[in-house]
Amino acid sequence: MDENMNAVVTVISGNDQYKYNIKKGGLLFEALGGKHDISAVCGGKGLCGKCRVKAVGMLDEPSEHEKKLLGNAAASNIRLACLAHVLGDVTVTLDSNNASIAVAGERKKFKFSPAAEEVYIELTTPTLENPISAVKNFKEAIMRTTGKDVKIPFSLYNDCGKFIDEGKKVAYVVIANDELVAIYDEAIDLFGIAVDIGTTTVAVYLCDLKSGEVIGTAALENPQKSTGADVISRIQYIIEHDGALNTLGTLVSDALNEKISLLCKNHNADINNVMAVAIAGNTVMEHIFARHNPASIASAPFSAETLFGEFYKADSLGIKINPNGVLYMAPCVASYVGGDITAGVVAAGLYGASGTHLYIDIGTNGEMGLLHDGKFIFCATAAGPAFEGAHIDCGMSGVDGAVRAVEIDENGDIKLDVISGDKCAPKGICGSGIIDAAASFLELGLIDETGSIMCSDEVDENLAKYTDEDGEQLSLTEDGSVYLCGSDIREIQLAKSAVAAGIETLLDFCGISTSDVDSVLLAGGFGSHIRPESACKIGLIPEELLSKIKAVGNTAGMGAVSMLLSDEAIEQTVEVAFNSTYLELSGNPKFMDEFVEKMMF
Repeated sequence: MDENMNAVVTVISGNDQYKYNIKKGGLLFEALGGKHDISAVCGGKGLCGKCRVKAVGMLDEPSEHEKKLLGNAAASNIRLACLAHVLGDVTVTLDSNNASIAVAGERKKFKFSPAAEEVYIELTTPTLENPISAVKNFKEAIMRTTGKDVKIPFSLYNDCGKFIDEGKKVAYVVIANDELVAIYDEAIDLFGIAVDIGTTTVAVYLCDLKSGEVIGTAALENPQKSTGADVISRIQYIIEHDGALNTLGTLVSDALNEKISLLCKNHNADINNVMAVAIAGNTVMEHIFARHNPASIASAPFSAETLFGEFYKADSLGIKINPNGVLYMAPCVASYVGGDITAGVVAAGLYGASGTHLYIDIGTNGEMGLLHDGKFIFCATAAGPAFEGAHIDCGMSGVDGAVRAVEIDENGDIKLDVISGDKCAPKGICGSGIIDAAASFLELGLIDETGSIMCSDEVDENLAKYTDEDGEQLSLTEDGSVYLCGSDIREIQLAKSAVAAGIETLLDFCGISTSDVDSVLLAGGFGSHIRPESACKIGLIPEELLSKIKAVGNTAGMGAVSMLLSDEAIEQTVEVAFNSTYLELSGNPKFMDEFVEKMMF
């Protein structure tokens, strides 16, 4: 085989078709990774078995390792993109899955003062001597109207001169971050974009900067997932691959540009009239998006290159709105408590609140904050990606075919709620379903407190259908295609133990107990969908707090909206970020003791 010859990989996704050239002998993952919706929990290292695609053509025979990871799927032209070598032309057909991504959430009202605003000014229109005199005229007119000494970028000098040269006496100017963004001769519609960049999903909001209304939303799975399910795997990918930082940052900026363009089209908004963007994300996601290297976050002393809370030029980060538009990045508390949390607690109304409140955002990184005696204490636990469906044999994202809820009916039978269940059979199980399933199996006695699965001869006859004679797995479907196995149970125990230990360590640090907590706010897409009873049943959250739990939705997204529409919201996120306490759990003896204890169900 001539290694220098190229093969063509044709990708069919819905009605769209794409073609990529790849050197023969290369991995299918090289053609698909970062370009299409392909899960790669392990970052393409051949460990997780999640990057499954339907592929036909000239591929090598699957290895025994690949066959083991694929199981029965190996007989259906299903291959793992990270293990299949391309020997010639190949055609890949991708499923068109609709992700169930939460965009709604609680949002406190703030004083309206948008990141970009339109101001009517009156010019003195003197004889134009040079561009500098025109700029001075604009600066003076803006100062008379707003009291602000606004900076005028060089790119707008000619526009200032043109206005005065044409003898115009009034102008409508757009100002953002005390800088002139645009000049018009009549009033225009004004728009902004708010974004929550999560490790797994991204939510986008189109806002009217004159009315303060959210007029459109869009969501997508984070395209970086092809390089790993969690922030550590993505940092490792950046360390190991030249140019990967820019590649991963561009994946998100390109995806955002596509959604921004679509939102503007659907809502008759001129994209040139989009003047400001507000971004909230965890610290690593913000680093990658802003092209700051996050490598130092992955190892002790876990230091971040920046904690943000700054304005950027939007186009400098690849966002295609008005050329002079601005972009604000939410301030972070620490390397593992990011702008999504500061924006989230502010949107949820916890800033300045009285009482004791626990805020929890459970994802690949369990971030939580406790408001007590008017002060915030934050910590983060390495929950791992189990609750995102990763490292679970049948785990998957919240897309069509995913089991999202499991409950026991009055006859003691297990019932499933499947995303788009009227259109497709269960394909796997996502985070909320994983917690429900574990809780249901515990309630039925099919799992003991150590996490061991009962064998079929150890349980009542009516329950034997769910387990097997060796106690290796628990089936959720009649054909056994969706199940939890012993290693899945261990992943769930590790994840729930990390979160539960974090909660107990926070409470202990403040010298209080669960009885002192007034409310528990479950934030994020995952928090919006999990059943509190199930979370308490498996020990994710102390049972004493069950009656105090409230799902608040995507408060990170709502926090980004708030920052876009209010200086007050920005001020509060900055206050939270830089005047709170961060509790490092790594090496904390209380956390380690609690972690071991909470492993039991």
